[in-house]
Amino acid sequence: MDQMNDSARHSEVIAAYAAHADDVYRLAYAILRDQDDAVDATQDVFVRAFERWDRYDPQ
Repeated sequence: MDQMNDSARHSEVIAAYAAHADDVYRLAYAILRDQDDAVDATQDVFVRAFERWDRYDPQ
């Protein structure tokens, strides 16, 4: 992946994080019942999303 695509992917993941991180955290906390674990789970979700963003098709 070239640098321009990588930069665009990064920007898209940041936008997705801004839009969905609170919801992901709330769900993780509801399941895990621990703030630190919920924060870690939320981070893991978005790291995995970033790693696999090239497979995402919004259509």
